[in-house]
Amino acid sequence: TIKIGYLAEIGLDIIFQKLTTMYYAAAMAQDEINAAGGINGKKIELVLKDAYADQALIEVEAYKNNGINLIIGPAFSSTTIKIADYAINNNMLIMSYSATSSAISNLSDNDLIWQTATSDLYKGKVAADYLYEHGKRRAAVLYRDDVFGQGLTDAFQTDFELLGGSVVKNIKYPVDGINFSTYDFTSEISQLFSNGDIDVLYFVSFDSDFIRACEFLKINPSFIAQKPQVVLAEDAEIEKLVENIAPTITEGMLVFEASALENDPNRTNFDRNYTNKFQIDPPSYAHEAYDAVYLIAYAMIKANTTDSAIEIAEVLRAISGSDESITDETIININEFEKAKNILISNGNIDYNGASGEILFDNTGAPGVATYNIWEIVNGIGIKISTITIMQGK
Repeated sequence: TIKIGYLAEIGLDIIFQKLTTMYYAAAMAQDEINAAGGINGKKIELVLKDAYADQALIEVEAYKNNGINLIIGPAFSSTTIKIADYAINNNMLIMSYSATSSAISNLSDNDLIWQTATSDLYKGKVAADYLYEHGKRRAAVLYRDDVFGQGLTDAFQTDFELLGGSVVKNIKYPVDGINFSTYDFTSEISQLFSNGDIDVLYFVSFDSDFIRACEFLKINPSFIAQKPQVVLAEDAEIEKLVENIAPTITEGMLVFEASALENDPNRTNFDRNYTNKFQIDPPSYAHEAYDAVYLIAYAMIKANTTDSAIEIAEVLRAISGSDESITDETIININEFEKAKNILISNGNIDYNGASGEILFDNTGAPGVATYNIWEIVNGIGIKISTITIMQGK
């Protein structure tokens, strides 16, 4: 068998189920590839390990000692950064399925650190553009004190201020070792309003910490008086927000969701296959986990190696459709592994369009095209008010 590492922070109990169901998608890709004959007649095997806290680096070292040079994961940006140096120094390829921090995009990584989830460089720009176009000029940001929070905050602030807006306050809150069910956000919430009136509150948070922060926001006198637009930068279940947050906050709230284009047949087919197999809807980033397995598999065939991370990295842009020197690619959709394999074995070229949409890896190793749905909560119901697609350099 051909072994590929798979890292997920499954020791983090609060979202254990979500990380597990993301892995289901990768396992589904593994099973599909093996059912179609595998690679060079060999099956692939995902070796799942826990990447929570200090365990991540231990497992990466263990992968290396066992001859595994290709790793899908981990889920979090902070964990990806933590293992990056070891991976780079030991010629290992990392492809995270849900890490989005721009700090990853900016690494000097010898082209060994990749992301199938779109970089926050794009998400920050989309949010800044949308809010400025809709009349917002003075923003305050509450963000997680980690590489994800800092990276997205920096991206949003840079673009918002380039447009002519002003981020009047950036306030971070701790995340390491914090139990958000009891954390007191009183100080952070008060500081958001300490530099005068604001018309938008931008939260770079996960849903659990955001919900807790809103308990303190709803009773803050400045929030009650100013009524700024509340924006959640990260994907979240609208129903969960409505159930757990006061309507004085949720009414008119915006949520930015990374997505494929609406009615994309690959996403539709993936969703159907996943639901039929596991009897649940796919979670956020399941599509990106699925695509990571296929991208590495196709790159193995293209590079004619199953263990050289450097050689596999060299062809990832070619099989994702972003190598402009290649003009004769055949578009490959999901569930077309045999077709793609035959083309690659014959020295042909493919452009893999996955469950998450087009990939088109950019020069940082992240998808070069990003699509975001913008949801507004109205009367307790999420309404999709806009879909925005942005490409590298646009």
